[in-house]
Amino acid sequence: ERPLIFPGNDRPGVMLADAVARYVSRFAVVPGKCAVVYTNNSTAYAHLELLLKAGIAIKQVVDSRATPGEAELEVAQRNSVSVMTNARITHVEGRSVVKSVTIVSESGTKRVSSDLVCHSGGWNPLIHLYSHAGGKSVFNRDTAMFVPGEPAQEAGLKAPLGSTLGGEIDAAAKGILRGPGS
Repeated sequence: ERPLIFPGNDRPGVMLADAVARYVSRFAVVPGKCAVVYTNNSTAYAHLELLLKAGIAIKQVVDSRATPGEAELEVAQRNSVSVMTNARITHVEGRSVVKSVTIVSESGTKRVSSDLVCHSGGWNPLIHLYSHAGGKSVFNRDTAMFVPGEPAQEAGLKAPLGSTLGGEIDAAAKGILRGPGS
């Protein structure tokens, strides 16, 4: 998962959304009581219900996109979670713990009290070995990630077992890769 870059994103209590979900689901650890969720993709919305069931109050979803998908907005609405679109976090207050975040959107500036910031900037497939073998990566606008492009040598890609990106990688690389497994 890629992080989002914003002032204060290195403070204790600022975590990747998937890391928070793993803490909750695997270890029954709740890293905060009141969260602001900051995203530019659908991953964070997929975690909303898990966080709420764990007792984490979601004060605000801050989505940098102008128009999140209908399914994402429906999940937020069903769970009475407010969504600010075309917005960004400009400040995280607190030194050893998060106390609040400042959000800027088209409607102005808003300060939200929270002790946890969950953020998700999307995903990148692990294609470093492919790149080391001379393969070039290309940016796929539909999935907002770099995917394998034209190979420099005969190569094949496989998504790891249980990967959530397997389908996207296969779809993005289809017809480009030749060799074992393609």
